[in-house]
Amino acid sequence: MNIIEIEDLSFSYKDKPIFEKLSVRIPNNSINFLIGTNGSGKTTFLKILFFNNKKYLKTDDFQFIWEFQNLYEELTVLQNFKIFFHLNKKKNLEFEKELGKILKYFNIKEYLNKEVKKLSYGYKQRVLIARSIMINPKLLIIDEPFLGLDYSSYLSFLKIINDYNENTTFLISTQNPNTKTEFLNIFQRQEKNKINLNEQITLFTIL
Repeated sequence: MNIIEIEDLSFSYKDKPIFEKLSVRIPNNSINFLIGTNGSGKTTFLKILFFNNKKYLKTDDFQFIWEFQNLYEELTVLQNFKIFFHLNKKKNLEFEKELGKILKYFNIKEYLNKEVKKLSYGYKQRVLIARSIMINPKLLIIDEPFLGLDYSSYLSFLKIINDYNENTTFLISTQNPNTKTEFLNIFQRQEKNKINLNEQITLFTIL
């Protein structure tokens, strides 16, 4: 079963074609790396999915992370987690349990009572990623999650993707062409599909 289905998508910006008659199928519980250079159209592709979700996404249970949207700068990290968790609360999920899981991956425990506005770029990125994963969405779309992360956090996030993939499909954009290869090597996974969205963007699907 596919969680994303796109048929015959064409899109231009200022008369410059970005996508032409594009068809894409992304299966449930897959990991997908959208790899391309800066300005190639990766974010545009993700926003087309997000803003036309009823047309392309086969689930209502999805999260889309880009930039620092919806972070409450004046509140603490813990308060941000609680607000987001309860706004997106699902049955059979307990806040303390899910928080405990995420703290094993991200080095943010000592920052829980710190105001978000006092965090570095990298730590704000961790908070955004962590709070979305806490609610176990069926689909998690993330635009450039590795920017601002140190190598340890980068590896931790790759592990999160692998561990949470049983219940969550990931679609992740990145400029780093080595990310997909590193993921495959670390977790002994296999690439199942490859499609060129345009001359600069390639979508790799891992099952």
